[in-house]
Amino acid sequence: MELNGEILPIAHIESQISYKLYLGSEKDIEDAKYLYDIFEKKLKMDILKRNLKKLGVPESRLSVLSGDQSG
Repeated sequence: MELNGEILPIAHIESQISYKLYLGSEKDIEDAKYLYDIFEKKLKMDILKRNLKKLGVPESRLSVLSGDQSG
């Protein structure tokens, strides 16, 4: 991303969501839900799942993004 002619590095949204799920605090989960809600239609779920696996987060944690608290 570029801002005022300067390169501004930003992590892919799938990385941001998976990292928030990895951190796992109530605030981080809410942040992950917010990002998921905004970008849901553009997310690359294969990348999100791959990131979760790399971080050691069970794929079942994705259920918290849709409001199902069983994950």
